[in-house]
Amino acid sequence: MAILKRLAAPKFWKIARRGEKKKFIISPIPGPHKKERCIPLGVIIRDYLKLAETLKEVKKVKAKVDGKVRNYKFPVGLFDVLEIGGKSYRIVPSKNILEIKEVKDGNLKPLRLEDKTYVKGNKVQLHFHDGRNILVKKDQDIYKTGDVILFDINQKKILDTLKLEKGTLAIIIDGKNAGNIGKIEEIIPSKSLTTKTRVKINIDGNVIEIPKEYCFVIGRDSPIIEI
Repeated sequence: MAILKRLAAPKFWKIARRGEKKKFIISPIPGPHKKERCIPLGVIIRDYLKLAETLKEVKKVKAKVDGKVRNYKFPVGLFDVLEIGGKSYRIVPSKNILEIKEVKDGNLKPLRLEDKTYVKGNKVQLHFHDGRNILVKKDQDIYKTGDVILFDINQKKILDTLKLEKGTLAIIIDGKNAGNIGKIEEIIPSKSLTTKTRVKINIDGNVIEIPKEYCFVIGRDSPIIEI
């Protein structure tokens, strides 16, 4: 998207759409998150955090995403951590798709395994939801698709592993129940190429069934991050 009109921006962006003198809004550049599931860094700086009023001011704000200084058009998405003005913020799922929460544990990020590839040197490359790839030795590959690791952004180190299994705590990241947290009660495997794995989650006594891709493990008895 080279140019983006305010009225055409994703509905979950918290921006003024009508009555604004400027018809256009910052458009995200290609990156690790889909355009329907991201917020440009500059929009967060100006429209969410109110740290700037004009695009010129936005460009002067030094902001990091997962420890790296990023362009104001950078697409910020699920569980990314922002460092701006001495404060840390985490992008968390909600009924509005994505929300921004100020946190104290800005060095931590949960990463969900989407796929993995076997490479030369007896190693395995793990592919995560934010586009990140991590190499591990083949004999250390304990990970399955849907599992989540707790990653230290500063040390670039895996601190913990959460399995996608019965009894773990998960947050729903998409659909009408997005933002709700509950215990996984059952994993229902796919029975054919035309069906997908589904997950049953208990939310305050109410058991619902969702696609596996809507499920993001965040803890055992309690969340491992501020959320």
